[in-house]
Amino acid sequence: MAIRTVPWDVAAAWWLLAAFVLLPGPAIADPEPARARAASVPLRRSVFELTDEIQVAKDCPVRKVRGKSTPICDLGPAFSRTFRRCLPELGDDRSGCVITVAPGTYELRTPQRICRPHVIRGAGGGAFGPATRIYTPDGLTPFRFAPFAECRAAEEPGAAGAELSHLALEAYAQTSTTPFFGLWLGDKVVIEHVHLRRYTQGIRINAGAKRKRLEASNANAWWLAEVWVDQSAHAGIHLDGPDTNVGLALRPVATSNCRDAVRFEKILGPCANIYSGDFLGSTFVAAQTASAKDLTTKTAYPGYVMGDSANSRSVCLGCYAEGDQLPSILAKNANAFGGLTTWSGTGWMIGPQVGGLSLLNDRDPKNPVRLVLGRLAAPGTFLELTPVSSEEMRWPLRLKLDLEEQVFRFEVGGLSDSTAMVIGAAKNASLGLGKLRLEGTPELKKPSKAELRPPKL
Repeated sequence: MAIRTVPWDVAAAWWLLAAFVLLPGPAIADPEPARARAASVPLRRSVFELTDEIQVAKDCPVRKVRGKSTPICDLGPAFSRTFRRCLPELGDDRSGCVITVAPGTYELRTPQRICRPHVIRGAGGGAFGPATRIYTPDGLTPFRFAPFAECRAAEEPGAAGAELSHLALEAYAQTSTTPFFGLWLGDKVVIEHVHLRRYTQGIRINAGAKRKRLEASNANAWWLAEVWVDQSAHAGIHLDGPDTNVGLALRPVATSNCRDAVRFEKILGPCANIYSGDFLGSTFVAAQTASAKDLTTKTAYPGYVMGDSANSRSVCLGCYAEGDQLPSILAKNANAFGGLTTWSGTGWMIGPQVGGLSLLNDRDPKNPVRLVLGRLAAPGTFLELTPVSSEEMRWPLRLKLDLEEQVFRFEVGGLSDSTAMVIGAAKNASLGLGKLRLEGTPELKKPSKAELRPPKL
């Protein structure tokens, strides 16, 4: 009798079906213990609306705002009540509260010290008609993101990662002789879509990890986006300190600042609409400044100061400066690319124009040389070649333009009259053929200390 064989694929299918039917399935867990565990964990409310905590009878007196008497609610007590409700839910969690502020006009009469990564978000902080506007008394700093040492001393995790966004802060007046700030940042914080007006400085970021006691702080990697600062007595945005570096500012606008700078420079240092005095530097993208002038003395100030020492590597990318400002300042190792700004330093590039270039050839460590182009100390010089290591031969080789004699001068430095060769056109040369003239004597003079220094850009 012939034996019929079953194709291998059909057999495999039968075996899989048998295994599915005959083998026991996974045990189904009893849902009751899981429900019991969930019930034992308190629910966290994800978002708190600040205005829900306003007590109108206590918090909303009638005040004169912009010449009109109107009830205006103080958000200080509401912040206290909201934190009292939110913080117990966090327990040992190092996170913060998420707080929204509904559209409206309010005031804040008590400073808020932030020592957790709270998220505080208004309904809109545009410079022309913000949806959430908060007025503050003269001399008061409304939000202070405290140093980590101060927060730890209070047994709080610190403000690193906190966010403030979509609202406007404006001081009622600006008569205080003690500096006060719209936002004071002593930690790495995110600030977005915020408008600040009429403070001593709109935004001040100042941190140092090795400072003593409660002042130890670290604001490296701070973040600003779409901030607008105007009518500050001193700088609109001011950075300082050894640990305020590698921050990023996207589309910041600073206008009409330095309005009382002569008085506050003694306390806060030089003024500019945007002052980047952090140790290693930060980056500004698509920034805009306009009008920086003391209203009393009419003293003008720069739109930007990108670094106040050779340590700074601050960068201004696509930055614009308009009207009533001195030329902006670039530190030796800072850079600016594109945009429309007049810079006093050399590290800028706008289209095909470059402020200055320093090229070092150190392939031979015993014989490095430096070629410098651009803004040089010697008048009329546009090219300079300088030995770097040789103490006996430190005179530069220069190519210069002498307008008085209408000639180019090729100076082999160190000759007694500083001139070795003149190439150019003589005023009385027939047919305009020009001339080639060698000048000077081969006697070398002793170089001065200034000549021994490497050229500075």
